[in-house]
Amino acid sequence: MTHHQYIQNEVIPMETPAVTPDTGTSSSSTSTSSISTNNSTSSTNSDSIVLNVHPTNKAIPNISRTQTHTNENISSNSTYNSIEISEQARRFAETRFPFPPFVINANRETFIILFDEQKWPTTIESMNYEKIIPKHLPPQFSIVLRNVPVDIEINSLLTNIKIDYPDVLNAFRITGINKKPSTLVRLDIQNISVIDKLLGKKFIYYENLRLGTTEYLAPAKVLVCTKCFEIGHFRSTCRSDLDHCRKCGVGVSDIKQHLEKCTNKLCCVRCQGLHDANDVRCPSIKSYRSILTKSLLSTAAAPVHQQNVRADFHLNDPDFLYRMEA
Repeated sequence: MTHHQYIQNEVIPMETPAVTPDTGTSSSSTSTSSISTNNSTSSTNSDSIVLNVHPTNKAIPNISRTQTHTNENISSNSTYNSIEISEQARRFAETRFPFPPFVINANRETFIILFDEQKWPTTIESMNYEKIIPKHLPPQFSIVLRNVPVDIEINSLLTNIKIDYPDVLNAFRITGINKKPSTLVRLDIQNISVIDKLLGKKFIYYENLRLGTTEYLAPAKVLVCTKCFEIGHFRSTCRSDLDHCRKCGVGVSDIKQHLEKCTNKLCCVRCQGLHDANDVRCPSIKSYRSILTKSLLSTAAAPVHQQNVRADFHLNDPDFLYRMEA
């Protein structure tokens, strides 16, 4: 058997960089360390191997290393299958961010931008649309003028105030008990700095009058169950077995059938007054709203640092996937 046949039958090729044939001692030692045989290979055979191998650019597969990597991959795959992939990890891998690239915070500044009709396009994707602007701004954009005489006309008051404060949109006189006009006037203002300025001054002049300014607080909404018409819980958590009629207060099993035939006199289920159970003028609702408002005001005035921190809209360049280069 020649040396060449011995190489073909016995030698297991390994992945190794191309070796330049050389008769030097360093090449022989390098070849000896790079060749693996079934039995121990002598230095003479190693020298013959180096001299008979022609350099090539094609990579020679490594059987032993491939088997090792295959075993590692199998064990790794079994480990990955046992780990539950979280939603945050999936979003991080798909979007490169653990959160959406656009952050939108609802606050007064962004609302004013959307409230301005000039900020809106005339069409969206070549389609016409209709904007329904609310008649009143939210309570966060309102202040109250105190001690406004009842005989003062609201339109005249609004025109006079707009001379110094053109951002004031509307003025409404607040009605009191029995629908009678009160001395309180609500002003809707579309500029946050003007609101802060008027609240800081604590007054505003109208002709020869000095009218006090204070923050407008919307009436607190009272939660009334639509099943038993008691206060303070939802219908889904109601413990009553029967549905109560909002008119007569009687508990029945089929409320729809009862309402179609109900001819009983009005009787509130809470105070037994002559009104519906969901009437906001019910004494029980009024007293509950008063207690609720005091509770909300005391909670808002508590020295909690987190309540004083406003979540203003902010823009960070890393939050966006693409940016236009200058």
